[in-house]
Amino acid sequence: MDSFPEEEDGKAMLMLPTSLTILGFFNFPNLEFLSWKFFQNLSALEHISVRKCPKLASLSEKCFPPSLQRLDIYRCPVLKQNCEKDKGIMWSKIANIPSVEIDFVEQQK
Repeated sequence: MDSFPEEEDGKAMLMLPTSLTILGFFNFPNLEFLSWKFFQNLSALEHISVRKCPKLASLSEKCFPPSLQRLDIYRCPVLKQNCEKDKGIMWSKIANIPSVEIDFVEQQK
């Protein structure tokens, strides 16, 4: 799997409950992209944790729900580089999240 969720004819094949508050992606060695369509209806989502996804380069091409309070990224070297404060191409999309931690280092706003 290189993207999540898998899509058919532009429609996500997996829908999660809108009341979901915590979401984790762990040990997906070929995952490269997470689609914004997956996050758009998760209005209660507060915490995303991504671990051991070495090819993951992007979390979403759009912004996350305003309910998101915490983002943890561990052992995801490409994503780490793309989320680097003020330098990474993803920084503008995650800068508004109150708590961002990359490889156990809190990113200061």
